[in-house]
Amino acid sequence: MNYTELKTAIADWAHRSDITDSTLDLFIDLAEAEFNNRLRTAEQETVADLVCTSRYTALPADLAEIRVVEHNGTRLRNLEYATPDYMARWRQYEPSGDPKAYSVRGTDLELIPTPDSVTVTLTYWAKVPALSGVNPALVALAMGNTGKGKRVRVWVGVFNAAGDVEGTPSLESDCQLDTMQVIDGIEE
Repeated sequence: MNYTELKTAIADWAHRSDITDSTLDLFIDLAEAEFNNRLRTAEQETVADLVCTSRYTALPADLAEIRVVEHNGTRLRNLEYATPDYMARWRQYEPSGDPKAYSVRGTDLELIPTPDSVTVTLTYWAKVPALSGVNPALVALAMGNTGKGKRVRVWVGVFNAAGDVEGTPSLESDCQLDTMQVIDGIEE
């Protein structure tokens, strides 16, 4: 299934012939955002080594959520998470040295104390790849066992015939992602 076929399938499923392409694109964008907010699966788990030469180091662009940060010093050890406020107070007493804790500031990883140069191993959940062209790995994730039992919210009736957003959804439903069988357009 390619991206165009996905949009056709969504319009067919909704039994609406008046949905514009931009509305279908927005619907897919909303679904992607929901996937990235809720799904945390083994297929999303990613490991990256970050070389930190200052207080702040850029985080990977596909980061959805940090699982663990490890310092690769003389021995491997987990760094503790600290709030940005706590980091600011801590920095007054220990401005430099081997890192003991981390925080997140915007799109950067902040280490305390500030290192000269260290490598940290970041284990994190990556964002679900964008659906443009429909990524086969995402389809496999949705159809496979790893997606079963995950809560996914589906919105129906958000758009009018002109394709404009009409405030809040007329139907909002939490459901369990599971394998569906479709026969003649009716879910079983």
